[in-house]
Amino acid sequence: MGFVDSSLTVFMLAAVFIAIAFIISWFIKEIPLRQKSAALEAAEAAAAAH
Repeated sequence: MGFVDSSLTVFMLAAVFIAIAFIISWFIKEIPLRQKSAALEAAEAAAAAH
């Protein structure tokens, strides 16, 4: 019975932690992805230099 009780405690603490992390994730600012690859940017920079 002790293992069941401790497993339940760990599960409930993990569920609370995950719920809090999920709520916090709504407040993190989204950083947009790049629109061009690094190779394309390097090629454009090289073309602009010539």
